[in-house]
Amino acid sequence: MAGLTSAIVAVGAETGFVDVLEMHLLNSLRADIEQARNEPICLTIQAANTDFVADLVGHTSYGWLHLNMLWVAPEHRRQGYGRQLVNVPLERAQSLECHSAWLDTSNPVAFTIWKRLGFSEFGRLENGSLQHPAGIDAGSCMLHK
Repeated sequence: MAGLTSAIVAVGAETGFVDVLEMHLLNSLRADIEQARNEPICLTIQAANTDFVADLVGHTSYGWLHLNMLWVAPEHRRQGYGRQLVNVPLERAQSLECHSAWLDTSNPVAFTIWKRLGFSEFGRLENGSLQHPAGIDAGSCMLHK
């Protein structure tokens, strides 16, 4: 490490740091491990006035589809937009030879919705009574399909 100066620096996500780090990590993994198709999936539904109605972000990796974020505007919920956004990447992932999909949620309402969409719980991170936020329902549930 001759000639290197080390420092720990706080870097905000807005600087693109996360994207650069992920690129370096994926390039290293590709060099060491045979990869399946790794592709980002970003979808949006917009109203005619360009307001966002619903959005989904995910990616494929190692034969899995990870659904990272799904959001539907409150005034557009219970109209099928979320289901529509989930079905598109599920179909895309199959075409990329993904065998399953997974996600995590800490929202009890979202948990119920994901179960209705055919996902099953396979793990849970829970907070104890002395941890913040307290209680069993304050954890994160992992689901797969």
